[in-house]
Amino acid sequence: MASPPHVTPREWHVLELSAEGLSSRRIAERLGVTEQTITYHLGNLVLKFGATNRAGLVARAFVFGYLDAAAWPPRRATTSRIA
Repeated sequence: MASPPHVTPREWHVLELSAEGLSSRRIAERLGVTEQTITYHLGNLVLKFGATNRAGLVARAFVFGYLDAAAWPPRRATTSRIA
């Protein structure tokens, strides 16, 4: 297998949010950037991982160990609402 590609911290964050199923628009909103910026990062990631689409990117991220299937999905802090 090829060696794992180098990803920037921002690319890693985009990858994680993409793996959670968020759309490019939702990722952009969460990170406070434009959807075009997310599309740019995803394009770079697809090339770096040798994938052909977002699903393939996420699958290869698991194979390379960037995402841990045993710890998936990641836990998010929740807030309880008391009425």
